[in-house]
Order: sequence, then C-alpha cells, then structure tokens
Amino acid sequence: MELGEIYELDEIALDADGEAYFADSLLVLTTAEEMSALRDEGLLTDDLTELESLDLQMAKVSSPEDLTLEELAQLISQTAREAMIDVDHLYSLQEDESVAAPADQKRETSRIQKVAPVSNLAEIKIGLIDSDIDLNLTAFAKARIHLKDFVLNDTPRPQAHGTAIASILVANSGDYQGLVPQAELYAASVFFRLPDGRLNASTASLVRALDWMSDLDLDVINMSLAGPSNLILERTIKKITAQGTPIVAAVGNAGPHAAPRYPAAYAPVIAVTAVSTEKTIYRMAVRGPHIDFAAPGVAVENIGPGDRFQTSTGTSFAAPYVTAILGIDAARHGDVNRLVTLRAAAEDLGEPGFDTIYGFGLIQLPASTPFEEAVSSVTP
Repeated sequence: MELGEIYELDEIALDADGEAYFADSLLVLTTAEEMSALRDEGLLTDDLTELESLDLQMAKVSSPEDLTLEELAQLISQTAREAMIDVDHLYSLQEDESVAAPADQKRETSRIQKVAPVSNLAEIKIGLIDSDIDLNLTAFAKARIHLKDFVLNDTPRPQAHGTAIASILVANSGDYQGLVPQAELYAASVFFRLPDGRLNASTASLVRALDWMSDLDLDVINMSLAGPSNLILERTIKKITAQGTPIVAAVGNAGPHAAPRYPAAYAPVIAVTAVSTEKTIYRMAVRGPHIDFAAPGVAVENIGPGDRFQTSTGTSFAAPYVTAILGIDAARHGDVNRLVTLRAAAEDLGEPGFDTIYGFGLIQLPASTPFEEAVSSVTP
C-alpha cells in the first residue's frame, strides 16, 4: 500500500499556532536501514513510500490510542536516530484574487502587468508544484507540459491556480504567450479541495512531488504555496537544492506583520514578494529578513477558465518571473552562481541595499532591454 492512499479529511486538526495538519499520525523520513529497524520494532505498518530519487523512505505512522504524538515521536527517534519526524502539515495556495477582464478591456488598463516572452529557448526545464492544470485550454495547445498527480485522497482537484501560473510561464498561443513559451514544464498537482472550499496540499504530497522532480534534471522549481515549517519538507528541500536545483517560492499573503511562511523562509529557497506597476509592495505580502527579491505580482495578466484573460494578485504571481529568469540563466550558462546573477540584475527598491520588504530588489528588466543580453552581461 502506498503512503496515504486515502486520507480521511475529518482527521484534520489545528496545532497551537493555528496550523492545519493530519491528526493522530506522524510522518517519518529516513533511510531504508532505519525504516527496517522501525519495522522490526513493530512501529511501522505497510504505509510506506520509496523516494528513489532522494534515496530515502517516508512512512505515515499512526499513534496508538495510549500514546500522544510527542510520545510516539520519542519512541521512533530511539530506534531511528537519523530520522526526520513531524506531523503532516497542510499548505495553502498563495492567491489573493483573480478578476476576469471584459473582452474589450483586456489589455487597456495601465495598471495591468502584462506578460510577454523574454526568451524562446527550448532547453529550459522548469518544475511547477501547484494545483492541477486545465490542459484543454488553447493557450496550452503548443505548450510542452508534463502533468502528474500527487494528491493522496480522492477529493476534487482544483485547476485555477496552477493554470494561471503555468500560463505565465509557458502559455504559447497567438493571443497570449508566457515568459518562456518554449520551455518544458513538469507540473505536479498536489492540491485538493476541502468540503468547506479551502485548497490544501499535504507535506507528504509535496515531498513525493519533489522526489519526482529531483530526477528530472530541472533548471529550477517553482512553489507558489505557503505554510508552517516542517522538518521533513525542510530536509527534502535542502537535499534538492544541495544537488544544484534552485527552488523559488512565494513569500505568502498573510500580511506584513505575519511570521515567515514556508518553504520561502528556508535558507536555500529563493523567496519572492510582489509589487505593483508603481513598484510599491503588495499590501498583504509577508515581510522579513528571508525575502530575496520582488517581482510583478499585482494585477498580473494570465489565462483563466475558458481561455479568458484575467488579472491576478498575490505573491504567487510574482514567483514565476524569478523562476523564468533562473531557467534562462541555467540554459544559457549552466552551473553558475545564480544568486549573483539575480542580485546584479535587480533594481534596488526601498532602503538602499537589502531590506526586509523588497529583499535585494525588483527582478524586472526594462522592456527595451533584451533580457538574454542583460542576463549574460551580469553572469560571472
């Protein structure tokens, strides 16, 4: 039986910080040897996933009625000393609003941040961990998208958010082209819809998606989602970034006074916030010392249901700009210090130098500047 083949949604609970997780069980991430030792101790069922690309195993371990989750974690750690142990947290999409544009006004408002191709390189390979995508739209008729589902329950799969982000990156039609329309997109569907309408992804789904992507030789991975810190997700992300694949994440829309959200706040992750056409910060963007860069994220044009143009706001819609730049840089220059490239190309905003609102500055080159030449000029 594969991990979490079915999760009962009534098992969702909130911790002391108000973070949602699947109650009455823990996730364990460790080596095959330690998993075998846990099985010998009678602590494992068959609820196990082989993470072949990461060379690890992940198991869902249910708590006996006479043990708390804390007591269960202590028991597991006595046998599996290298294991990462945590609850299966839930993560949310970072979307504020999307507004469909009337057909006769779809591109006439000056405040709309229009998407235009910055490179036609076909060698770019991008990973996208998000919701499902509506591949039937004409905007994707010529796009190269490989979609795989990692949701661990049989609830409905939402499509709007993933479709919008994918369109910003790789839509390739006569009416609308994304930033890198010729790029190859490997998309992982990880979100499900709760009965109350909330959209969530589990830690287990995120880890399985990252494991799939770690073996695809991607140039960059985009994660426009946010939630609490989780030891298992953190270890997975550190392992992938250590292998040379950068991960870009939206900082989150919980407000300027909110605590850092993850995965953006993990040290190896490139955290992206959102600005308007006036280069002012999006009012609900999370702030903090972990912010790396700002990018267009207020009223960003994209493709919505029925192939209609829409504008969307949130840090989700800023992340693809940085993702596209990293993809282009990797395709042109290979293994280089990409953060150096980004910092050199960024326009300083706010206080001089790095600040906790805009990070190192805005990633958006003037329309008159050929993007690939600009990147080439600052690449070490």
